[in-house]
Amino acid sequence: MPAPRERIWGRIWHDQPDTQARKSLNTELWRLKSALGSAGASTDRWLNSDASMLALRCSNGGVEIDLVNFLGALRRDDGPEPLAEAVRAYRGEFARGLEADWIEEERRRLRTSYLRLLRRLAEAWRLADRLRDALETAEDLVRAEPFDEEARRLLIAIKIDSGDRAGALLQLSEVEAVWSSELGVTPAPETLALREACLEPRERGYRIEQAGPRRFAIEEAQRRYTVERLTEGRAIALHARISRMRIHAESLMAELAALDDALDDDLPETD
Repeated sequence: MPAPRERIWGRIWHDQPDTQARKSLNTELWRLKSALGSAGASTDRWLNSDASMLALRCSNGGVEIDLVNFLGALRRDDGPEPLAEAVRAYRGEFARGLEADWIEEERRRLRTSYLRLLRRLAEAWRLADRLRDALETAEDLVRAEPFDEEARRLLIAIKIDSGDRAGALLQLSEVEAVWSSELGVTPAPETLALREACLEPRERGYRIEQAGPRRFAIEEAQRRYTVERLTEGRAIALHARISRMRIHAESLMAELAALDDALDDDLPETD
């Protein structure tokens, strides 16, 4: 859809006077036309341009706009495959390298849509019993938003479903440690409640097929691994707590020293 030239230069070169912004737009158009000409392409085929309006001719094919693809994929029906296609269409930060209030607002809006999409896709894969895909998607979500507790809970739940209870406990331990050291809080009760689910036998998901002593040896190895990783997580959390207490103690000592000095100043001198 054609857009007024004034709107385009006002959006991109908003910090310049209109005259300079108009020149900047014309310069970029000249560069684009030169690049098309060097590639042997007809400018009129790709650009719809007149004195007041400007547009790309996308209907000719050959022009792919990642934002258009992403927004189009978002409007499709739910289901793992369409959602996965929408995730693939997201190419990262909107208008990277440009700064403006409207760009920052659009950037946040698109990123929020992408994160919601990742969550929907992970849940859709989980519902379809595609646990490996669900796990990979949930891990992508946690990497993108490491302090999103709902995303962490989803990842833990998928690990439990897949039979990786040791991994689920390790993830839960990491949440407790990070929330304590970085945020100074404990995870929500619904997050902590997943510990019981990690320890309960599950009907669905991975089962150890080996029988006899080998099976018990594997289970014991998994148990030891879980305990070791949980101990490490608790040690990290305890170290962070001690550090905060030490800082608080040093602050109290400084205040006491200041009060002691003030008290000495107020006391009358004695012979």
